Amino acid sequence: MKVKKVGKVIAIILLILVILALGYLVYSYVYGGTQEQKIERKLKKMTSDFYKDCYYDELVEQKGSASNAIEYLKGFEKKGLKVSYSNLKEYYDEYGRMNYTELSVCEEDNTYVLIYPKSPYGKTDFTIGFKLDCELEKKSK
Repeated sequence: MKVKKVGKVIAIILLILVILALGYLVYSYVYGGTQEQKIERKLKKMTSDFYKDCYYDELVEQKGSASNAIEYLKGFEKKGLKVSYSNLKEYYDEYGRMNYTELSVCEEDNTYVLIYPKSPYGKTDFTIGFKLDCELEKKSK
């Protein structure tokens, strides 16, 4: 009888250790990484929200229809739409929706993202590239 209880206790302890290890891995993936990776994640989030919540709708309105907007976006599939960090910051300052203090090490006008629209050219059909001009911490080896 005592052997079964010991086995259950060991199984529970192992389960708790596995859950803690998985939690650590998820935390490290989401919040960890180099300073550059953190900056890129923040810029990606900012750019994605900006494109989906603002840019795409304004483009459709400006071009008069979704089909005209799609034709316009096709021209940027390879070269991308360039959006500077200062433009993103301006957008977020107006709506006050995001804390971007970790980007304070970046030069506002020289740091930018490239939005690459892709087929079928909807609100969520794009990838993002970066050009960073940031004072990144140097890690000593």
